[in-house]
Amino acid sequence: MLNLLHPLLNSNGFIPHGHCYLWKPALVWLHILSDSVIALSYFSIPCLLVYFVSKRRDIPFNWIFLMFGAFIIACGTGHLMDIWTLWYPTYWLSGLVKALTALISMYTALELIPLIPKALALPSPAQLEAANRDLEQALKQLQQAQSQLIQTEIKLAKTEILQQSEERFRSLLQNASNIIATLGAGGRVVYVSPSLTHILGYQPESWIAKNLPELVHPDDGLYAEALLCQAFDNPSQKTIVEFRLHHADGSWHDFEAIAKNLLDEPNVAGIVITCRDITERKQAEADVRKALEKERELNELKSRFISMASHEFRTPLAVVSSSIGILEDYGDRLNAAQSQKQFQHVQKSINHITQLLDDVLMINRVEGGKLEFMPTPINVMQFCHSLVEEIQLSAPCHQITLFITDERDAASKSHAQLDKKLLQSILTNLLSNAVKYSFAGSIIDFNLICQNEKTIFKIQDKGIGIPDDDRDHLFKTFHRAKNVGNIPGTGLGLSIVKRCIDLHGGEIQVHSQVNMGTTFTITIPTNQMELIAGKPLLPSLLYSH
Repeated sequence: MLNLLHPLLNSNGFIPHGHCYLWKPALVWLHILSDSVIALSYFSIPCLLVYFVSKRRDIPFNWIFLMFGAFIIACGTGHLMDIWTLWYPTYWLSGLVKALTALISMYTALELIPLIPKALALPSPAQLEAANRDLEQALKQLQQAQSQLIQTEIKLAKTEILQQSEERFRSLLQNASNIIATLGAGGRVVYVSPSLTHILGYQPESWIAKNLPELVHPDDGLYAEALLCQAFDNPSQKTIVEFRLHHADGSWHDFEAIAKNLLDEPNVAGIVITCRDITERKQAEADVRKALEKERELNELKSRFISMASHEFRTPLAVVSSSIGILEDYGDRLNAAQSQKQFQHVQKSINHITQLLDDVLMINRVEGGKLEFMPTPINVMQFCHSLVEEIQLSAPCHQITLFITDERDAASKSHAQLDKKLLQSILTNLLSNAVKYSFAGSIIDFNLICQNEKTIFKIQDKGIGIPDDDRDHLFKTFHRAKNVGNIPGTGLGLSIVKRCIDLHGGEIQVHSQVNMGTTFTITIPTNQMELIAGKPLLPSLLYSH
């Protein structure tokens, strides 16, 4: 590429163009200023042409403007080359620019030749204005003709319409979807449309001579009286209220009533009330409110989840990143114990993230009704022993004490029918919370009481406790008590516990005092297979102070 450009930039054997001007300053500056102004003008004109074409895309042959712009840019470049060759005799490059200008100008000229007849064929502004005037005149004539035709058709149909109007009105009253009633000056019903029968199941005669407040729901009598008062006091206005009317099947339907005072109309001489059944609309509004409330709850849940995830995932990921960085940078200087410690940090953080994901997935399965309840025979005492030993290993600063009371008779000594996976989730969350929210060195009491018909788990700590204001929200997803401070947590544990207990048909009691400790008591029926076979699971939640 450089070899091709070298001949163009080679100035050997040539003298600068300034020698032709004998380097007279006045003459040199005259050419510099003239060529600079010309080049600046040539470069500004294409910019204006491009701007014009971009704003007026409806202009025909707009590409020719772009050709003119390219031609003018090439000319401007030639003038810049004239300034350049005053000092640098690169005449081959200057000639190449002129040759390019020649090609563009020749191509533009050739394209312009067939374009001129087409441009001349375009209508002038005066012709377009004249054509527009002709179209407007034709449109006015068409509108006048249509108006005359409509007037003629109206006159021809008027007689037929008048003859049919009474029959149509009677038919409308017979099949109307609204109830139309007329009240006399005394406020009693003097006429009811036959549509009353198929809307509310009553014969029109059953309403005659009754007051409107007698017909509506007892709680809506004031609305009916307000409707009549407004109609009598403001004859020129329509009055709209809502009330309930009784159906022949014993139910109450919601109606929107519009009253119009036509006492001064000789053919009516009464208050006309039109009642439209809005029961379905009311139900739809209620459904929409429920859906909006559900959406609000979901949005709040989403917000809580994002807040929890951004906080709870960041800490273990930071630990993983830190430990891996230490192993990468100082791995060759660490002894086996130090390296093992860093690997343990990574493993602990990974386990923490895995537990978070498991909790979220379990909540998702519960919310979607996909969490399976599969009770199997379990040796509850052995199960609790193993679980306490496992959790004690991860809580060296706390002491978990297991007390077992077996109150079962000999015939009931068989294994309890419980879901082992759900039970492990219940007890693991409660024991982990007891460790997490208790002070270092404190004792956590775990009481297991086995009875014939039920199994009771009682977990007591001496930790920070739960404020009274948080009791009602304790088992809501992502909710955490306001006194947890910087103690890490997701707000999922107790929510999972509550749902797992519900699936067992059990109940949970909470007793707590701030800075004194918390006691969770879970009661679960022993034989879950009998519950599944014969009785519905009715979860309950009890609080005590």
